[in-house]
Amino acid sequence: MTKIEASVGDVFAIPIDESRWGAGQVVAEYGKSQIYLAAYDYLVESPTRLDPNDVVSRPLLLLALSFDGLIYAGEWPLVGRVDVPTDMPLPAYKLGSPDQLMVVDYSGKRERTATVVEADALPFRTTVAAVRLEKALQAIYGVGEWNPEWDELRPQWTTTAKFFGD
Repeated sequence: MTKIEASVGDVFAIPIDESRWGAGQVVAEYGKSQIYLAAYDYLVESPTRLDPNDVVSRPLLLLALSFDGLIYAGEWPLVGRVDVPTDMPLPAYKLGSPDQLMVVDYSGKRERTATVVEADALPFRTTVAAVRLEKALQAIYGVGEWNPEWDELRPQWTTTAKFFGD
């Protein structure tokens, strides 16, 4: 089996059911092994029908920090590479202990002391399995029930741009 390496900008297909595929994109990296995966409002009958430029013009449905396991294994086939939309709402997080919380950007490269309001508003960084993104997208398209734990996969207002002025 050929292993597939994911890179920022890669557009991939996500299976919804036997006759439909959704679409996603690798939109950023965190460290050496984690990536941000975005899922868009886009459905086709086959991965070969995906148009990467059209995919990234559609509304963003889900965004998660994950690993590339399903891409790597070929279960989410790559269909092309295009620029990540400039308005991608990459998240900011809080990090630290209760007595010293920091605001950290999506990449983990920039941080600053959090105000009390920011510390209350920001989530801690979490990494999810790619299959969680797949299950959430399937539920959006009527395959299975929505799990409230997946609410954290919806794009948030707590973005790096808001907290770091990007």
